Amino acid sequence: MGSLTSYRLNHMKKNIFAFIFFFLMFFFTSFPSSADSLFVLNIFNSKTSSILFKTTIQPGESFFIETIHSLAKTPYTHIFKVDEKGEIFLSGAIYESEGGGYPLATDGSFSYKNGKFFMDNMNRFVGILRFRVSPISRETFKYHTMEIPLYNLVSEGTLLYIQVEMKKE
Repeated sequence: MGSLTSYRLNHMKKNIFAFIFFFLMFFFTSFPSSADSLFVLNIFNSKTSSILFKTTIQPGESFFIETIHSLAKTPYTHIFKVDEKGEIFLSGAIYESEGGGYPLATDGSFSYKNGKFFMDNMNRFVGILRFRVSPISRETFKYHTMEIPLYNLVSEGTLLYIQVEMKKE
């Protein structure tokens, strides 16, 4: 009787081990990781040719540049998306006032909700994104949970550019 109980216990341990092994394999292969990414997003300082920030990015993912509009002095969010070739596209905008420099209703799908204008489905090719920073317009890069106030990293008026490239192995 003792050997039958020992056999069942060993068999049950093997089944539990197999279950845990297959569960972990499924868990770690089901979600994309940075190691699976084909692309790297770089933010460059054009004055020094140095990389200020670098991260992996997946095709279809978005990042944001938040700023204060120069005329209206209201928040403005540019929404950028990376396609399957690693190209950057302006896909939308969120803003709080109308006026010069804002998207037109014909630029995509326009909506208004909770005091904000939303422009979606813009699909404008950008390629390399170039912009200057200022403590007045407060350019801030956002990606997932990261928030980087770019205007604090370089001097006012510095030209920055964001480029996505193939990940080097």
